[in-house]
Amino acid sequence: MLTKDSGGGRLNGDQPKHLVKLFTSWTPASLSQLTVGGGVTWQSATYADWVDASWRGLYTQKSYAVVNLMARYAFTKQLTLTVNLNNVFDKVYRTDVSGHNYGAPRNIYATLKYRF
Repeated sequence: MLTKDSGGGRLNGDQPKHLVKLFTSWTPASLSQLTVGGGVTWQSATYADWVDASWRGLYTQKSYAVVNLMARYAFTKQLTLTVNLNNVFDKVYRTDVSGHNYGAPRNIYATLKYRF
């Protein structure tokens, strides 16, 4: 995303100029109950555009990538267990450069799902 004002200056600096999300999953033919997957989200630097240039360093988030993993096992057609590991490398990053809000640290959660 790149928006500019009438003078050619960048607007919306708090939004990344570039954002890439790549996710995939794989189910081995020999073990069709198991699915494994993962992905990465990468974004370019962001900054608070309302801040004076002398303070911009304090209100800037450099580009970063977050890696996530997933594994799912189907015990039956109705019962599955999914385990997600988010932010595998425990990357510290800000989601809001103006408010200094940080993204979630490494975390893991499991979901047991029954369809009836």
